[in-house]
Amino acid sequence: MDQGTGVLLVFALAFLFVGWYIVGGFWQRRTANAYLRTLGLAAQQLSESTSMPRVRWLGQAGFQLTVDDAVAPFTKVAIVTLLMPREALALWLAALLRRRGDSVVVRADLREKPRADASPAATAPIREVSLSRTSPNVIAAIDPGWVRTHAPADIAAAIRTRTASR
Repeated sequence: MDQGTGVLLVFALAFLFVGWYIVGGFWQRRTANAYLRTLGLAAQQLSESTSMPRVRWLGQAGFQLTVDDAVAPFTKVAIVTLLMPREALALWLAALLRRRGDSVVVRADLREKPRADASPAATAPIREVSLSRTSPNVIAAIDPGWVRTHAPADIAAAIRTRTASR
């Protein structure tokens, strides 16, 4: 390979990575907004006053929705969404190879401690459930694919029934 071909290869790779960064940035923003819209409406249905939740951005790849006046049996609900990196081609490929996609986690403060016999068994669309025996908290991971394909009312109902019945 001569020097001219090497320079062309470097320029081609530079354009590939810069192009991917631009397209990946738009893709990331579009994905984050879709999650925000859907989960925001679901969180609104978990609010006694039906007010929109507070949004706190965690960089470009995530956000947290907080409902301070949650419906019974909750006192407070926080929905944290973390997105896989889409802006950098190498990071996106690594996430795909490691099967690390988007994640949606709900942390709910219950009005009462979970029962001593409560089992943290996960049922669809809830992937994992973690209970605190000493405090009224429950943490549940929700399948992001399910979140993307269901209505906000279904998501709110799943959060309410699958995490509160513990």
